[in-house]
Amino acid sequence: RQPITAQDRFLVRKALDARASIVLVGNKWDLIPNKQPDTIYQVEKDIRKDFPFVVWAPFLAISAKEGQRVFDLLRLCGTVADARAKKVGQGELNAFMEKSIAPRWPIRNRKGKIFTPRSLQQVAANPPTFRVRIGKNQKLPVAYQRFLTNALREHFHFLATPMHLEVEKSKKP
Repeated sequence: RQPITAQDRFLVRKALDARASIVLVGNKWDLIPNKQPDTIYQVEKDIRKDFPFVVWAPFLAISAKEGQRVFDLLRLCGTVADARAKKVGQGELNAFMEKSIAPRWPIRNRKGKIFTPRSLQQVAANPPTFRVRIGKNQKLPVAYQRFLTNALREHFHFLATPMHLEVEKSKKP
């Protein structure tokens, strides 16, 4: 019933900067008066307006006092921990590049120059970190970096997990 504060946004940003997994949880669901079947959707919509930078974070409304959905939250945290530790094989990444990314090539940057990612590999888990290799004289636009991390998150089900993308320039042009 209380609005999201600047401190709430600050804490979520700090968690994001620390590359922590994020689950948005609304407590005190028992205090919401006159709940209708669509109340949860309106509450989630209102909360998501305040956190547009973590659209990938799941939302769960609970009541700690009454124990409502508390075990759902614990199960969700277990699922998130599994997703965070997930390692994707190189063959799966190659298939992903060919099926999901390659159809969007060639890609042009703002100046009209064409570039293509040359390879993609997972270099770490917890949090998932991927390295994309591009040409020596190329630059990977921020919008494309966002597209790539979102596509990886969705395709490989990295639930509630921030992705880290390293861009490496090839030694060859």
